[in-house]
Amino acid sequence: MADLRETLKICLVQTNCSPDFWRFDVTQRAVYAEQLWSYVRSCVAGLKLMPDRIDVVLLPELSLPRARVRDLERFAKELGVIIIVGLDYLIREDTKRAVNEALVLVPDNWRKKGYGRFCQQIRVGKMSAAPKEREALEARGLEFFVDPVYSLFDGVDIGRFGVAICYDLMDLERATLYAGRIQHLFVLAYNKDTQSFFHITEALSRVMFCNVVICNAGFYGGSLAVAPFYQPWRRTIYKHEGAKLATSQVISLPVADLVKAQQGDRKKIPSRDDQYLFKNVPPQLQARFERILKEYKI
Repeated sequence: MADLRETLKICLVQTNCSPDFWRFDVTQRAVYAEQLWSYVRSCVAGLKLMPDRIDVVLLPELSLPRARVRDLERFAKELGVIIIVGLDYLIREDTKRAVNEALVLVPDNWRKKGYGRFCQQIRVGKMSAAPKEREALEARGLEFFVDPVYSLFDGVDIGRFGVAICYDLMDLERATLYAGRIQHLFVLAYNKDTQSFFHITEALSRVMFCNVVICNAGFYGGSLAVAPFYQPWRRTIYKHEGAKLATSQVISLPVADLVKAQQGDRKKIPSRDDQYLFKNVPPQLQARFERILKEYKI
């Protein structure tokens, strides 16, 4: 049985991306990309000064210029953290397709927090374009590239997690696949309808019985982290509202106690015999948790 950590520490970096960047000409895009990278670099570099151990860094959908992947990879190795970031569109001129994907950077030292020599790059594609996104791409003569692959990551002592990009949060098949198999769902977004995402996140956290974290673009605000705690005031771990705001925040998500709750051990709050730490596991999910957790030896 793995020695799970009590908490998982995450840094959410909410960049203030322009909503019209895909309409920029070549010169404007170059300036925009440099400004965007300057903010990302300052936020990630600032983690070196923090006394607390950070495990994962999240950045929104479309927040990293592709020319800066190697630079961000260097930070991942120096900090010994997993970085999950949304990449700028990849335009395939031969097929006129636009690829929207995220990159999961996993340095070889991420569990020991020493300086790493190698860093694995794992790409996570977007399956469904939002209607407005598809329309904007089609107006430029581009077709959205559909990536039908679901990715599930085993973080060993920090638990297992899934990664989704914005509109894929609405994918019911993804929720069904992940339910009972993960402790954390990380969603990189560039979403205007923040209120809808707030409600969906709350619902998915309960139905999938896991932590759900939204890292949204700061132009619209709306980053959020929810856990299936019993007490309502505990459930919203982080919520950021307000438009045109760039910010970064470190939060802690439950791991060890959440896994115990998934296994059916509803730990009570010390000195409060009338209240549990987590909600009840949804019907039909308990057996799946028990089977899969045993399979993964967690």
